[in-house]
Amino acid sequence: MKTGFLGVTLATLFILLANVASAQDYDKGHVQFGARYGGTLYIPFAGEQFEEVTAAWRFNRQHSLGLGTGVVQVAQSCDDEPWKENGTVQAIPLFLEYTCFIPFRHFDQHSFTLGTSIGGAWFVDELPLKDSSQRAFGLLRFSPGLDFKLYRRLHLDIGLNIQYEFDDIPGFGAQVGLRF
Repeated sequence: MKTGFLGVTLATLFILLANVASAQDYDKGHVQFGARYGGTLYIPFAGEQFEEVTAAWRFNRQHSLGLGTGVVQVAQSCDDEPWKENGTVQAIPLFLEYTCFIPFRHFDQHSFTLGTSIGGAWFVDELPLKDSSQRAFGLLRFSPGLDFKLYRRLHLDIGLNIQYEFDDIPGFGAQVGLRF
């Protein structure tokens, strides 16, 4: 009876150790997809909301590099001449994204994240202001945040974003998304 209990206990322990080791190794060298929703506010002139998807190569537990796109809803105001506004317009972004994951000390499945994105966005139909001729804009985003492992490769990603669109003032916002 004791030998059977010891055998079952050791077998269970080895299975648990194998699952823990494979759970920690899953982040090495694979494609990782993500989807996120967020918003940025440029005080007091404009605001935008974005829905983005990314495909990235996760080199190891700490580094990933990917390509992203999505839809950006841009609302820009002109206080002096409000009749020049087109309301909310859509733009399509294309960007390169690098993310550094810094695991928590005692909970290494969860991480602090430091992300940067650089790219551009092109207005689909209308421009934010009727008298504008700018069809595209460049953007640079810095995104510190948190990454929580929910289940195997499914992670919850929350964070802030500090975004700079070339020719505009910096904007501040937040984002939430999933990585898998």
